[in-house]
Amino acid sequence: MKYISTILIITGMLFFSLSLYADDYLDSAYKVNENEFDYSFSSDDFGKTPFRTFNFFQYIFNNESPRIDINYNFNQISIDPKEFYDSFNNTPELEIKAGYVVNSEANNGFSTKSNFEYLRLSTYNSQFGQVGNANRITMEGWQFGLGSTKGYGWSFGKNVSMLLYHGNNFNWHIMTFNDQPKEYIFNNKLDKISNQFKFGNSFEAGIDIRLYNSLGINAAYEQAHIFPAHLFWYWGASKVIEEVAKSFTNNFIQKISNRNSIAGPVINFIIKNGISYGMYELRKTNMNWPITTESPLAIEKFKVGLTYTF
Repeated sequence: MKYISTILIITGMLFFSLSLYADDYLDSAYKVNENEFDYSFSSDDFGKTPFRTFNFFQYIFNNESPRIDINYNFNQISIDPKEFYDSFNNTPELEIKAGYVVNSEANNGFSTKSNFEYLRLSTYNSQFGQVGNANRITMEGWQFGLGSTKGYGWSFGKNVSMLLYHGNNFNWHIMTFNDQPKEYIFNNKLDKISNQFKFGNSFEAGIDIRLYNSLGINAAYEQAHIFPAHLFWYWGASKVIEEVAKSFTNNFIQKISNRNSIAGPVINFIIKNGISYGMYELRKTNMNWPITTESPLAIEKFKVGLTYTF
């Protein structure tokens, strides 16, 4: 898996080399054609709808365009076996997201874009439906976080659309674990996480389908890491590598989107999420890869849910 992850990272960097040979590079902040999308991370205008940064107090006191998601998550929990050989019960999770969404439509009437920035709260509980195994560790607790997703897709009429998105989250957790035998040699690994507020981050890849007016459904994959200790500078260096690798692909994706409105959202989804997936797989062993550090507690989440935009 580590070799596959490394290939994904190298592939992302390769797209940058290809883009160097593309002519007429556009600064999409002010040179966007009528039917094209900006796939960069900038908060520029798109069509007639400007992207709006998230403001918590504005959300509390202003009812304009809020969105709420409710998700049920099937979770697989693990720690790198070199540091922790026992296994976990797959504790399910209930999650709610609340924030602003800005939906835009290109002048061609077919291509769409969505930016969703939110706060979220979730709880892990073994009583939510999955059967536990007495020989495995059970984790329960709470997660609070903030994040954003950016998606591109297609409109199929006045009330139906489909979006493919990529997102990033910053999370804080407080977790508890069921009692383990005192002679358990890796007990100190859990002691670093148990009953303490711990920082972590995650990426999310998913699909949003609007079924009728403001009601929709979504399905997503999220990989979250909880850090035993947050080493800010090491974490920052690893995060910069990921974001630079993704930003290098923007021009390549933009050129494809300009020529094919169907392929653009698909290529964006594959490349951006592929780079993040590769980085997170590498971080399962070293939480701040490529810097050698200890492994995080990793949670892979398979999510289904309902969305409603007011």
